[in-house]
This record gives sequence, structure tokens and C-alpha cells, in this order.
Amino acid sequence: MTTNGLIDTDVHVAPSDFAELAAYLPQYWQRYAEEGGVRLTARQRGDYPPPDEAPQGDARTPARAAELAALDQDEHGPVAAAVLTCTVLFDFSRSAQFEAVGARAVNSWTADVLLDEDPRLFGSAVIPTLDVEEAVTEIQRVAENPRFVRILLPVRNEFRYGEPSFRPVLEAAAEAGLVVCLHSGGRTGLSASPTGYHGSFVEDMVVDQHRAAQNQLVSLVSSGVLARVDGLRLTVAECGFSWLAPLLWRLDKDWKSLWREVPWLDREPSYLVRDRVRFTLEPAHLPPDDEALREAAALCEAPRVLMYSSDFPHRYESAARHLLGTLGEEDRQQVLHGNARDHYRRLAMAGGA
Repeated sequence: MTTNGLIDTDVHVAPSDFAELAAYLPQYWQRYAEEGGVRLTARQRGDYPPPDEAPQGDARTPARAAELAALDQDEHGPVAAAVLTCTVLFDFSRSAQFEAVGARAVNSWTADVLLDEDPRLFGSAVIPTLDVEEAVTEIQRVAENPRFVRILLPVRNEFRYGEPSFRPVLEAAAEAGLVVCLHSGGRTGLSASPTGYHGSFVEDMVVDQHRAAQNQLVSLVSSGVLARVDGLRLTVAECGFSWLAPLLWRLDKDWKSLWREVPWLDREPSYLVRDRVRFTLEPAHLPPDDEALREAAALCEAPRVLMYSSDFPHRYESAARHLLGTLGEEDRQQVLHGNARDHYRRLAMAGGA
């Protein structure tokens, strides 16, 4: 497997229906789901418009296993490794027990149906968030499979991931060498906006997901988790990145005057973020012209913090891919594969980069 091939860090997949997933549930929970009329929605309760409303008829629902062959048609060349994302559990159940068995089922389905079929594919382990002990147990279980390279958490949740009660989950991930991926989406019980719920997909993508990602990132930095948990690495996926520069500027500025509130931070917060956190390329809100794109890339240090992602099979009218054309060849290669290779160390160890 080539060491310089394209690494796609966000490829969406999902079971075709709940019956496909139910085979991985204990009999009791199969009956529980059947009697309760449980259904899977990979579109996260309308976060994505249906395919017939998408431009040029592009599908916006996650891919099935048979569709992953389309990865080789990527404009940047054939894919050497792809990190899969399955978000069907992001708003699955308010039952901690059912969420836990659901997570095990999704991860087992991912391993059996996808990872075992193509050596280029690597998994994101879905983790229950309602029961910390169950989450740690599932992390330890999936870590035994070297093809899982990260755990998946929704950016929108009822709590911030920097809270002390959630720290055992992050410590378990770091100990196992699994990256923690904060992905757009999540529970609809709370709005990411202080002014209430969004009314459309456009509002959600332009404002809410970005705000939720920033809230979680600041929580993980200011709480000391990122500084204190050795080996912890984060990915922020599908939440943009053009907001990073002003956020880090403000964090550094306020840290200089309010450092007494965060004595565990012995250096500027931006240092930790640039060292431990990476961002996926798509989708992004960027200016359309080359000069402004170059400036945006320089402000967020794109060659250092960005990782290529197609967000397959979702499609956006985004300037993110155009940004790659404004980078020098060495910087472009870092975004296409180098940063992901360095960030996802289990991927390299398993021969995927």
C-alpha cells in the first residue's frame, strides 16, 4: 500500500435498514426494538435534505457498502485509506442500556460488513454517551481490532465533553491510541444556538454545528483535559475550520489575563490546539477568490491542521477543494495524506498509510 496515497478522513456509511443492524443485537433488544417500532435515520432527523432536493440529484444519505467503489473516482486520485463514519446512533435512544447495545451492534456491523471486506477501510467506533462505564468498556473492546482508528462523538449533546465525569472516556481512548472525533450532529434535546432551534439545513450548517464544535473544543481546552490527558488527540469533523483563527486569538488573549482560572494551562491554548487537534476539509465556508483563499489558509495554518475529507457521499458547493489548488505541492500533500498519517497513528500501524 502506497505511503503517499490519498487518505479520506470522513466517508459516511450506514446500514440499509434497522433489520441489518438488529442481527447484531441480543434477542431481548431485538424484541424491544421491534415492539417499540425503532427505526434508523442516517439523516439525523432532517439534518440533510432528501436526495431529490439536492443539487443535480446528488445523494445526501450515507453510502451503502457497494457504493464505496466510487471512492476510486476521487478527483485527487485513488484512495489508499478511508476512515468510515456512521452517525445513526447520534440521536438513537434516551435509554442508556439500549444506546450501549446499539453502539456495540453498529461497531460489530462496521467490522464485519465493511472493514473485513476492504483493507483500505478503517473504522470509527460509535460510543454511548449516556453511560460512562459502558463507553469505556466499548472503547476497550473495539481497541482490540487494529482497524478501528478513532471513536465518534456528536458535537451536539446535553453536556460538554470537558466535564470531569466524562474524562474516563477520553482517557480510555487516549490509552488505546484512538483519536477522539467530534462530528457534526447529535441529540436534538438541546439547541446549539442560544436563540433556539434552527429552522433549516442552511441555518444548521452555517451557524449551529460550528458553534457547537467551538463550545466543545473550548470546553476540552479550558477544563484541562487536552493538557492533562497524555496522548489525547482530537478531530473536528464536518464543522468547518475558518472560525479557528479568531477563536484561538481570543482564547490566547483571554488566557493572558484570566490564567488563574485555568492554572493547568502553562502555555497559550493555541499551542495545544495546533499540536493535538486536526480538522476535516469538507464542508467549509470560505471566500471564492484565490487571494482570499490563500489568506484564509494562512490564518488557520491549513497545511498543518487540515486533513482531506470528501464527506462522501454528501456534496456541497464549497470552496474547500478549491483551497487545495492554492497550496504549494508540499503543503497540498500534507493535507491530502501527511496530516492524517501522523494524526491517526493506528492507521499507519495497520498498514493504511
